[in-house]
Amino acid sequence: ADDEPGTIAGPLLDGDAARVAAPAPPPWRERALAAAALGLLVSAAAAWLGPAPPLPAPALGLAVAALTLLLPRGGWALAALALPLWLAAAGAPGTALVLALAAAPVPLLLPRAGALWSAPAGASLLGLAGLAAAWPALAGQARRLPARAALAALGFWWLALAELLTGDRLAAGVPAAAKARAVWEGSVTGAVQHAIWPLLSSGTLAIALVWAAGAAMLPLLVRGRAFVFDLAGAAAWAAGLASATGALAGAGGTSTLRGLTIGSVVAAALAIAARASRGRA
Repeated sequence: ADDEPGTIAGPLLDGDAARVAAPAPPPWRERALAAAALGLLVSAAAAWLGPAPPLPAPALGLAVAALTLLLPRGGWALAALALPLWLAAAGAPGTALVLALAAAPVPLLLPRAGALWSAPAGASLLGLAGLAAAWPALAGQARRLPARAALAALGFWWLALAELLTGDRLAAGVPAAAKARAVWEGSVTGAVQHAIWPLLSSGTLAIALVWAAGAAMLPLLVRGRAFVFDLAGAAAWAAGLASATGALAGAGGTSTLRGLTIGSVVAAALAIAARASRGRA
């Protein structure tokens, strides 16, 4: 300490430290999972959504995964830009538009969670198994409330766009006014008229807001204090989410969400199991 009198500077306040400190890069395990997920997505898109790619689809996915392992956000952004550009140049600008619309909101809603930018694809995988309604429970495991809400909403957004691209019913189904991809994939105007606008006007996208609210509130209802309370909280949460989801699906012209009942049961089970697992850790 100096002999001269004066004010002793205190430590940075928490808020100041948060502003000064740069965001820490994700751990290598999270990087590896994010890279593998993006590589699989790129491989699938290159194989099924356009003509033959310049490289074999597995090799292309491997290259993207390697880049993303080194640069999580940069690799993802490059893939999200290059894939639509390639599809547009290959004669499928309508498909390129749908992919661009899927990717565009992800960095905006998850700006500090680059390792999770491919995670919304998990909702589509659950949809293939008829368990799309379980996605909010998985999204609800994120640490921060904004990330939980964003993951849940983006999961439904990607589900809805995947239905437009595949024509399969993964969750709410293709809107009645939408047409098959073969009709609109060759035209941006056609994609807007026959795919994007029918989806936006159907009203089913309101389910994304319900899922976002459900995922955000999940840790408040399933707290890990006692199994009985967790069971009651998870059951009430899943029932309320299923009721709201079913009502909005019906308002959008769909009889119900595919696998709504079983998906809600699985969601409750996942919520309890995930909280119990964190409690043991």
